[in-house]
Amino acid sequence: MIFINALWWQVLLGFLVLHYCEGITLAVIFMLAHDVEEAHFPLPDEGGNIQNSRAVHQLYTTSDFGRQNNLLSFFCGG
Repeated sequence: MIFINALWWQVLLGFLVLHYCEGITLAVIFMLAHDVEEAHFPLPDEGGNIQNSRAVHQLYTTSDFGRQNNLLSFFCGG
């Protein structure tokens, strides 16, 4: 608001609209990364523990898509 000539409600409206759009984008990306057949979800043992660490579990339960698309890779965080 200091550097641009806009009213406070215009800045607030822009802030809310941009956060809404980014939230929808992230939600779609996360749904696509986890809800495909290639993702493997290991079952816990009798004690409720999973054999792998959290980082290995994260890699097993997600799938990579759009590897050759630089724009999609930028929006997805690499």
